[in-house]
Amino acid sequence: MICDFRIKKQPEAMKKSFLTSTIKAAKSHAESAIGNRRSAILLLAAFASLHFWVQARADSSPFLIPYQGRLTDPNGVPYTNGQYTLAFNLYDQPIGGSNLWSETHYKVGVINGMVNVFLGSINPALSNVVFSQTRHLGITIYADNNPNNPAPEMVPRQIIIPAFWAKNSENSEKLAGYDWTPIFGANNPTLPLPLNKIPTITSNQIAPQTITSNQIVAGSIDPSDLVRGSVGTLQLAIGGVAQSNLAPRQTGTNVVGPGGVAISLDTGNVTYNVGSAAVDVTNLTVTITTTGRPVFVGLMGTYKPGLASLIQVGSTAPSGVGYVMVNATLSFLRGAQVVDQSQLGAFSQPISAGYSIAVTACPSSYHAIDTTVPAGTYTYNVQCWPVGPQAFIWFNYVRLVAYEL
Repeated sequence: MICDFRIKKQPEAMKKSFLTSTIKAAKSHAESAIGNRRSAILLLAAFASLHFWVQARADSSPFLIPYQGRLTDPNGVPYTNGQYTLAFNLYDQPIGGSNLWSETHYKVGVINGMVNVFLGSINPALSNVVFSQTRHLGITIYADNNPNNPAPEMVPRQIIIPAFWAKNSENSEKLAGYDWTPIFGANNPTLPLPLNKIPTITSNQIAPQTITSNQIVAGSIDPSDLVRGSVGTLQLAIGGVAQSNLAPRQTGTNVVGPGGVAISLDTGNVTYNVGSAAVDVTNLTVTITTTGRPVFVGLMGTYKPGLASLIQVGSTAPSGVGYVMVNATLSFLRGAQVVDQSQLGAFSQPISAGYSIAVTACPSSYHAIDTTVPAGTYTYNVQCWPVGPQAFIWFNYVRLVAYEL
């Protein structure tokens, strides 16, 4: 069968477009009637105009293809005026293949051999057929108007070849000519992009400066979504990031994630006496997750009405002994690794109550910066070690704080 597809431009005011294909072919068709029905050999030559009507329409409007054909015998004589049942089938192959759609038109009027039907008027599933690929239309005629009687399909099938205009018409329903259903879940780019699809998009698929703050949902990007080192000063407009654009730091007790501030429980009122090794200070321990930046660790007080948060170093040696030299070592540790050490020491001044005080310090005076911290999760804690005659160190409502800079 020879197919000649031509595009017929319609006036703009009509707001619809036609793709006209003129198909000329000669076909043979044999049909046998069953039972007492008469037997006949029907020969068909079809001269058909297949119009594809693509119109701006609501989704609920029907999708129809007007089909017109002229039925003649091998000598070119039109079919006798009357009614005939026609079955139409669309396939993806010229022979065999999958049946994409079908419908049957009963008792179609034929006048001077001319027949007119609207494909899709009976089975609306025609709108689901993709016409951007070559399709093949098969036609079966039931002269006795009984589709239950077997009848062969006309051969060859009529070929429907997509044209450039038709392809563009289909593309108008897609984003930049492509079907984005696998990404958005539907071919609708106005839908929110599912988060599980974001890792499939790389910078190579994004044109420079096409994504602005207007396309990013507030709070939808956190540090775990960014590749380390991917955002630098060159990627940020001057003044483009204000304090209001930054998420508040997470503050937690003992354990926090990236960017958070970890604050330990307080020590309460606790004293550690002279010993042979350093010991962990009660409650002064926190765990944080870092991205590889330096970490601040330090001590802080706890507000208690009428009480002062402080650290004292002294001795319980009898006052008659006089002045004694005492000191205590404070150590910040990340795991088993010492980050920083401080010493509190001096001659202790005898107190009439039987002890002496060498140093009274504010907790916030003691802090350190851990500069070489690989990305990961770490536990920081504090140890103390008083040294000297009957030396002691006293913690009064002190806390440990740690956060990534």
